[in-house]
Amino acid sequence: MSARRDGIAGLVLTVALGASAASAAAETRYGLELPDGDSASYTLELDLRHPGTLAVRATWDGRRSISLRLTPGGDDGASVRRSGSSPLELEAAIPAGALPARWTLQVRAIPGRGAARVDLAVRLPAPPPPPPVAAAPAEPEPPPWLRPLASTGPQSPAWDRFRVASERLRVDVLADPRARDTCRWQEEMLRWLADVWQRRDAGVPDPATRDVLADLVAASRAVEGMRGSRDPLLAGPVPDDPRRADVWLQLRSVQVRAIEERLDRALTRVLREHAAALEAWDWPLRFVSCVTACERFFDERVRLGEDRAANRDLAGAQWDRIVLGTAALDALVRTADHDAVGRSASDGASVR
Repeated sequence: MSARRDGIAGLVLTVALGASAASAAAETRYGLELPDGDSASYTLELDLRHPGTLAVRATWDGRRSISLRLTPGGDDGASVRRSGSSPLELEAAIPAGALPARWTLQVRAIPGRGAARVDLAVRLPAPPPPPPVAAAPAEPEPPPWLRPLASTGPQSPAWDRFRVASERLRVDVLADPRARDTCRWQEEMLRWLADVWQRRDAGVPDPATRDVLADLVAASRAVEGMRGSRDPLLAGPVPDDPRRADVWLQLRSVQVRAIEERLDRALTRVLREHAAALEAWDWPLRFVSCVTACERFFDERVRLGEDRAANRDLAGAQWDRIVLGTAALDALVRTADHDAVGRSASDGASVR
C-alpha cells in the first residue's frame, strides 16, 4: 500500500505497506498534514489479498472537515464515501470473489484556517486463520497375536514353556515382516496360538486336537531329523559305483518312506479328524503341506544335488520358522499331557 499527496506542487509523500499476511493483518497508521489555508489531497493504493472488512479511521484536531473515498480497482463496484469532522470512520466489505484487487483510498481537505495533522489508521482484512491441525488418529490397539503373550497370574511350568515357544515364533515372524510366507501358515498359526493362550483356563486343546498336533509335531521332527542326519543313507553322498548306488537307493527309500508315511498320517489326521479347536482354521493343512514340500527338497538335494532339487527357495524361507512353529505345537501338546496328569492325580485324591 502506498500513499501520495497531490495539491502543493513538488511535495510528494510515499508510504509503502508490504503485502505479506503478517502486514496485511495489522493496522497501519499514517500522519497526513493539512496546511493552513490550503487544500490537501492524498491517495493510498491498497493491495487486497483476503476477504473481510476494510476499515479506515481518521482523527485530527481542529474544526476542519475532510472526506474519505474508497474506490475498487477497475469497474468492480461503486466507491464508498464519508466526509465530516473528526473522528471519521469508513468501512467496506471485500468479497472473496473480487480478489486479489487493488483499491485506492483518497483523503481530501478543502482550504481552511489552521494547520492540522490527520492520524489515519487503515486496517486491511486479515488472512483467514490456518485450518486446525487434525489430531493424529489414535493408533488402534494391535490384535492379540501381535502382542506378547502376557501372563496374568501364576502359570504351570508347562504353560510357561508354551508361552516362551510361541513368543519365539512371534518375534521371529515380526522381526522381518517382508519375508514372504508362500505357504501362508505363519500369521494364522500365531493368531491361533494367541487364542489358545487366552483360553488356557478352559483346558484346551481337546483330546482330538491334541492327537492332530502330536502327529504334526512328529512329522515335522522326522523331516528335521532327515535334514540334519549324519546317517550316510540320509545324508549321502550317493555312491559312485552304480551297483552300490542301487543298493544305497533301495535302503534309503525305506527310511525316507517311513518319514513320508508320517507326513501322510499327519495330513490324513488334519483332513479327517474332528478336532474342535482346529475346525475353523486353515493353518494346519498349510503347515503340513509346507513341511511336505520341504521334505521333498531335503530328499532330492541328496540324490540330485541342491541346484536340481525342487522347492529350494521355499525350504530356505520356511524351514527355520517351521522348526519354531513345531516347538510351539510340541509345547502345547505337552501342556495337554501335563494337565491330563494333573486331573488324574486330582481325581485319584478325591476317590481316596
